[in-house]
Amino acid sequence: MKKVNIIPYYNSLLVVFSLISFILILFLRIKIMFFHTFDIGGLEHYWICSIQKILLGYNLYENPQVPPFDIIQYAPLHFYLVAFIEKITGINGYNPYDVYLTSRIVALSLNIIMLFIIAAILHKVFRVKVGLNILACVLSFVTLTPHFYSRGDCLYIVLSLGSFAFFLLFIKSVFFKNKVIFLIISCLLAVLTLFTKQSGLMIMGIYVFFLLFINKDYKFLGITIISFIVFGAIIFFSIVPNDQYYTIYQNTILGLNHGYSLFFFISIFTNRYYLDMLCFLIIGIVFSIYFLKQTTIEYKFLGVSIALSLAFGIATGFKIGASLNYLIDFYIFTFIGLAIYLSSIQSEKKIIFKIFIYLAIVIVLFFKSAELFSAVYISHYRSDEKELYDNEKQVTDYFIKDLKVDTSAHIYLADRGSLENFLIRYTVMNHKEVVELTNVRHVFDYSYFKSNANDGYVKYLIVDRKNHPDSFDIKDGSIELFGIKFTNFNMIKKIGEFSIYQYSKI
Repeated sequence: MKKVNIIPYYNSLLVVFSLISFILILFLRIKIMFFHTFDIGGLEHYWICSIQKILLGYNLYENPQVPPFDIIQYAPLHFYLVAFIEKITGINGYNPYDVYLTSRIVALSLNIIMLFIIAAILHKVFRVKVGLNILACVLSFVTLTPHFYSRGDCLYIVLSLGSFAFFLLFIKSVFFKNKVIFLIISCLLAVLTLFTKQSGLMIMGIYVFFLLFINKDYKFLGITIISFIVFGAIIFFSIVPNDQYYTIYQNTILGLNHGYSLFFFISIFTNRYYLDMLCFLIIGIVFSIYFLKQTTIEYKFLGVSIALSLAFGIATGFKIGASLNYLIDFYIFTFIGLAIYLSSIQSEKKIIFKIFIYLAIVIVLFFKSAELFSAVYISHYRSDEKELYDNEKQVTDYFIKDLKVDTSAHIYLADRGSLENFLIRYTVMNHKEVVELTNVRHVFDYSYFKSNANDGYVKYLIVDRKNHPDSFDIKDGSIELFGIKFTNFNMIKKIGEFSIYQYSKI
């Protein structure tokens, strides 16, 4: 009797399971988009404040050491893209909900575009069948961390994969003219990736490493480096005003100087949201070796990409503030390799490794779907905070309509929230998490704020009693927030969970 090959049946079942997971995750992503929550992941509000600054005509990058003490750590391309879309659609920069919603819609749209790029790579370059193509795309989609739900990471990964796709076409092409065209387009997209997020250096480094050590094609290496320099200079001088060169250096270079810690590296790999990815960490390492041993040049390039993206993710994992999003490139390259590997396996040899792969796929699809479902419907980690948002709007109306404050009346918020977005014209030190890190390392001088906080420079304090219950029982007439003891402030109003204090010189 002829033995039946059951491998294709396993593949088909996984594809069906992956489509169910995709539909569920997509539904939850759409639901989350309409939440009034100020942060659905990855310090989203940090990005929204930056987009608002562009919409309202403020400079995106300012000196972090002077009012309003903002630090915009990331390259500007995503900020400008979302702000442009919101301008042409008539979004008001003073309406935070509309800005949040548009940013999330743009992010989800870019996530879908990412899937089409992955599908094109697998179909056009590696000739992978539709079913396994779908599996790789769904795995990539469900693995995206919340950083990709609204932040610039969503544009970063699209540009990075687009550049990766054209570099593969460059490798695969046999005609010199086509190779040059594909390489130049790839370099342009890589530079745009860098101007979206500084992690774009990784994809550029992969190209240089591959051409220098694997392909050893120094002519195309020269074209690549020259393209990086030319495109980088053109884009930089096109989008950065000539009086902000040092300011953008302060923000995007010095502003990232958080220091390094073994704790953050360990926390990535012990985080409960990461544990379901551990199997693919092993699979990715195996695939990098497997593809590097192949004779086909595009397979070798994929092997290099998997290995170097993992090395980059591990290296940046030591940075204070590191998170899971640094490893997304590695996992997407691994999923591409997975589809290629499974499409080439038609027998039941190495059955133990195949079972391990199938188990890893089921774990990721199940747990990523369950995690997001739980976050929305059970734990309410990302539940809609409409009531809180309404209270924040009431606080805003009190300042603008009742107190009639002007922009010289600086407001310090004890807690992050949509109030930063509502009162963006008045608030100082919005990006407190970043400020705290740079303050500890003495990257910037905040003496002006500390010395003037109690001399009328800060006119109002807004404190959320949920996070600062002791501030409602002040015995010595002072409030200590952000390491600064605020004195000479009297409570003037309570709105919902918020207490408002006004400076009163004794």
